[in-house]
Amino acid sequence: MSKQLGLALFGIGKAGMIHLMNLLRIERAVIYYIVERDVDKAKDIVQKYHMRDSTVVSIDDASQVYQDDRLSVMNYDVYRTPRRAVAVLLILHCH
Repeated sequence: MSKQLGLALFGIGKAGMIHLMNLLRIERAVIYYIVERDVDKAKDIVQKYHMRDSTVVSIDDASQVYQDDRLSVMNYDVYRTPRRAVAVLLILHCH
C-alpha cells in the first residue's frame, strides 16, 4: 500500500469544495484538518462526508495546523474580491 498523504484544507467555499470532493476520491489521502471561518459549516461538511479523521479549526487557530507532522500537503484557497481572483497554492512537504 502507498504511504498516506496527510492533508489540511484551508477554506471550503466554492473552489474549496471542489478540492475537497477531489481529495476524497484519493484513496491514500487523509484530511486531518479543515480550516474555515465558518466552523459550523465545516463541521456539517465533516459529518456529511463521514470524515472521521478530520478536525475543524477556526482560521484564528490555524497556527496549530502547521505544527502537525502528520501533514504532507496543505491546500490553501485564497479569494480576492471584487475581482474574484482565485489563487490556489499547494505546499508539498517531502518526508
